[in-house]
Parts: sequence; structure tokens; C-alpha cells
Amino acid sequence: FLTLAVASLSLPQMTVLTMALDNTADVSIQDLPELGGAAAVAKAAFKAGQQVFREKALVIAPSATNLARVRAYCQLEDAQRRILRETFFSEAPAVRCAATAACETAEATGDTAFEVLAALHREGWDLELPEVEEVIRVWNLNAYDNALAPVACKVSHSCAPNLSIRVDAESGIIEGTACRSIAAGESLGSWYLQDTGLWWMGADVRRTFLLQDRGFQCLCIRCRSPDQCRALPCDACGALGSVLPSGHKMDARPEGLTWSCQKCGREASGDALRSSAEVQLTQRV
Repeated sequence: FLTLAVASLSLPQMTVLTMALDNTADVSIQDLPELGGAAAVAKAAFKAGQQVFREKALVIAPSATNLARVRAYCQLEDAQRRILRETFFSEAPAVRCAATAACETAEATGDTAFEVLAALHREGWDLELPEVEEVIRVWNLNAYDNALAPVACKVSHSCAPNLSIRVDAESGIIEGTACRSIAAGESLGSWYLQDTGLWWMGADVRRTFLLQDRGFQCLCIRCRSPDQCRALPCDACGALGSVLPSGHKMDARPEGLTWSCQKCGREASGDALRSSAEVQLTQRV
């Protein structure tokens, strides 16, 4: 009966049915400078395991190469192309990073912006280099797996993630599920990096890697808090207390961190001495 009922629907009805599967009502987009600008925020509270949002991807590429991704863009209708360029973050990071390196080199790698443009011209697509570079940046700075979706792309990176993102390439659906409790008004964050081992590293290592890979230094709640991963014995009260560096702040230099003992309260400014101690401790371990 269900098969017959679905088969009898007209095309417009099928379109409405598909759109009804989208559920993004409990997510708002707010300007959060510490997270780089427009960021997804929970409008309601969620328990671990609850679905936070579900949406249809604008486009899914068949692979992660720049050529495959820009080709998928070419196959969109003009209105969808405009949405892709206007909805998703596409500004070049202030520093050179892996995500946008293809737009910044003339060295042949098989997948640079120049080579992608040449390949698409051979296929008959009418594009200019600036458009190809913009589309590459959109994909590499916003995609989950090989999918682009308007709400999912506003989920920030977090070193203490509260959201797990799942992409169903067959159905074209992206789902965000709470991986811990989320309070109303809390920003939504997922773990961007492939290397889960970085989760155990200090904020200095995580932030450096993100700068090299994605062009930004993280200011999530974990990076703004005292860094438990860098705890050292206090040189004032010995093994009784642990000295932790303060959290990072916007526009603050690493050497401006304050180290403080969680037991005796002793404070010391500057990161160089403690970094040297960390290196010695790592070598001993």
C-alpha cells in the first residue's frame, strides 16, 4: 500500500515530501567573532544522542579532489551556483594553509586551480580562474566529507565537540547529532580534523595544526580554558600542585599566557620557560 501511495504522488508533492525531511528549526546562525563569524547555535537544549538538525545537502561531490568538486559545482543550476558562492565561507585565510594551497601555487600537482581550470575548459565548461579558486576555497573550508549544506557548514570546529556530523551520500542528507548534552544558546561544534590523536594534545599543538591545515587558530571553549593537557608539577609546592597555562584569547600572543598553580595559586607569565620544561619532560617520558 505504501509503495502504491508514494508512486501516485505528483512531482510537486514528492518535492514537498523531500523538503519536509529537513529539520533545522532548532538551530540559529549568529555572529560569534571568537569562532570566526557566522556560527551555528542551538536554540533548544538537547540530550546526548538527540538529533539537532537534518538537512538536504546542496551538492555532494563523488570524490575529494578539487577537480571532482568544481565539476560538481559546474553541474548545478545557475541559482544553486550562486547559493554555493554566497552562502558558504570563501574568504582566503590570512595565512597559507593546506585547505587553500591549490589556489596559491603554480607548481603542477595534478589538482591545482590552474590545472582544474584547464581540465574543465577541455570538457567545455566556461569558467574563469577567480571563480575556480573561490569554489575550491568553498569546498575545502566548508565541506563535510564531500558534501556542502547551508546549516552544517556553520558548525564550528571545537576541541570539545558537542555535535557529531553524519553524511549519507546516497540520500544526500546531513545529520547533526548531540554527542553530549547541549544547552540552549550554546554554539555547535564538531571535530574537523582527521587525526583524532590531536585531541589529546595541548592547545598550542592543536591551534598550530589548525592554522597550518585550515588557516585559523581555534578559540573554542576548551582552547579558551586552562590547558589540562599541559599540566606540569608546581616548582613552588612540588608534586602537591599542577601548573596550567591560561586559556588563549583573541589577538593574544602565546608568550602572553599566564601559568598558575591550581593548589597554591602561584602565577608566572610567559610560555618559553614552561615550554622548555615540557620538552624535557617529554624526552624523559
